[in-house]
Amino acid sequence: MNGFVIAGTHSGSGKTTVTLGIMAHLRSRGLKVQGFKVGPDFIDPGHHEQICMVPSHNLDTWMLKPWCNKAIYETHSKSSNISIIEGVMGLYDGFSSIEDTGSTAQLAKVLEVPTILVINASSMARSVAAIAKGFKEFDPDLNIIGIILNKVGSPSHAKILGEAIKFYTNLPIFLYLKKQKDLEIKSRHLGLVTAEQGLWTDKNIKKLITWIGDGITNDFKDLIKNNAKPIKNTIPIIGKTPKTRIGVARDSAFCFYYKKNLELLESAGAEIVYFSPLTDRKLPNDIKGIYIGGGYPELYARDLSKNVSLIRDLIDFIENMGIVYAECGGFMYLMDNIITTEHGKQKMVGIFPFNTRLEKKLVSLGYRRIVLLENSPLGPKGLEARGHEFHYSSANGIDHYPYKVYMSLTRDGNEKKSFGVRYKNCIASYIHLHFASNPLVARYFVRSCKPS
Repeated sequence: MNGFVIAGTHSGSGKTTVTLGIMAHLRSRGLKVQGFKVGPDFIDPGHHEQICMVPSHNLDTWMLKPWCNKAIYETHSKSSNISIIEGVMGLYDGFSSIEDTGSTAQLAKVLEVPTILVINASSMARSVAAIAKGFKEFDPDLNIIGIILNKVGSPSHAKILGEAIKFYTNLPIFLYLKKQKDLEIKSRHLGLVTAEQGLWTDKNIKKLITWIGDGITNDFKDLIKNNAKPIKNTIPIIGKTPKTRIGVARDSAFCFYYKKNLELLESAGAEIVYFSPLTDRKLPNDIKGIYIGGGYPELYARDLSKNVSLIRDLIDFIENMGIVYAECGGFMYLMDNIITTEHGKQKMVGIFPFNTRLEKKLVSLGYRRIVLLENSPLGPKGLEARGHEFHYSSANGIDHYPYKVYMSLTRDGNEKKSFGVRYKNCIASYIHLHFASNPLVARYFVRSCKPS
C-alpha cells in the first residue's frame, strides 16, 4: 500500500501541522496526495482537503469494522500517488490502558501500513532517544519506520537529537522541523479552527512547503521515491440514472460531515445539492430530503436567525412531511433558540421545543451505538448504527420529549440520554452517525426520500 501513518507521542506533538506540511510539500512536487484521519474528527479532514484538493476520509476501529476501514483506504488510495493517514492523540492511546483498541496503532496494524512518529523535541536532548526507543519496542507488531523531530531549536540541537536516536534505535530521521509559531493552528471549544475560516491561503501553504523543505533528509526523499506509485487510469461511467435530489446544508456554520456519509448517499441514488442556511434565501428546488450536519451554529446564531426566508422554507418543508435528518449543530438549528454569551438568545427554526445553551465546559463526549425504536427514514425498528457525540451545548427538556426514534448506548453498552428525536419526518440528535457502520442507513434514507 502506497502510504504511511503520521502519529504523535501525545496530543499537542504537532502532528496535524506536520501532516499538512508533508501534504503540501508532496503536492508541490506534482504528486496527488490522499488524506485520511484516524478517529471521529471532522476538522482535520477539512484541513487535509484544503491542502490536497480531494476529500479526506475518516478511519475508525470502533465505528467501522476492519474490512470497512480497509475498503475505504484501498478505494481512495487507488486514485492517488501516495496516501497519508493522520493519527489521533498519542500513537498507543485508545480505550484501554492495557490494549490497543481504538488507537492509531491498531488502525495501522489493521491496514498493514508503516508508521512515522512525530516527537516534540523542544527542551530535550539525549532523552529523545529514550522516547523513540520506547515507542519502537513497545509493540513489536507495529512497524515504526522513522522519526520526525518537531520544534528543533538549532542546527546543533538537531545534531544532538539525531546522533542520540541513531545510536540507540537505528531509526532514520525523516524531518528536522524548526519551531514555526506562525503555522500553529488556533483552537476553540470543539478543537482547531475549521478550514472554512480561510487559513490556507497561497501564502500560508507556501510557508508550509518551505518549512518542510528546510527540514527534509535524504531518508525522507528515498521514502517518497520508493512509495509513491503511478495512478491507474479509470474507466469513465457511461450513462445516467435518475437521482433523488437531497439538500445538504453546507457553509461555515454547518461543515461537519463524514465524506463517506455523502458518498454512501450518492451510491444509494442521491444527487447532493448543497445550500447555505447562512446566505441562501430559499431551499434548492425539487429536493426530496434534507441533511443538516454539525458545525458551529452558535458562532453564527445571529446571522442564522436573520435569514427568516430560509427558515420559513425549511419549516414548510418539514410541516409538509419532508424528510430531514439533522446532527448536533443541525439539531441545535432546528430548536427554538440558541443562547450564547456573545449573541444572547437567538431565534432558530423552532421545530423542536428546546432552548440550547452553550456551556463553559464539555457536556458530552464519546462513541455511541444507536438502536432504532421504530420504523423511520433511517431504517426499520431494531436497526443499529454507530457514531460519536461531542458538544458543549445543552438542551433543556429533551429528556421528556415524547417522540424518540432511537436510543443510544455508550461503547461499554450503558444507556445514554442522547436520544434521537422526531417531529413528523424530521429526525434529529446530538450524535454524528457514520453511515459506513451500517450502510443500510443511507439506503433507507434515500429510499424514503424518493417520491412514491
